[in-house]
Amino acid sequence: MVVFPGTNHTILGMPCYAKFMVLPNYTYLKLKMPGPNNVITVSTTSQHVYQCDIKCIEQAEAIVEMEFLIANLDRFT
Repeated sequence: MVVFPGTNHTILGMPCYAKFMVLPNYTYLKLKMPGPNNVITVSTTSQHVYQCDIKCIEQAEAIVEMEFLIANLDRFT
């Protein structure tokens, strides 16, 4: 088993799944793919996924706020 630090489902995407014949299991947060000797399992924890989601939300909120400030900058100049 390999512990993969990240939300690999978002990073890899469907083209990568098809190329490497990956089977995602969203319930158990695991990816399984054929390896040279056996099945390779890529895993993470729900706590890590939650932390990554929180960071993504914070980043998205910062981007929205920045775009709002840039849009309103023209009004004040």
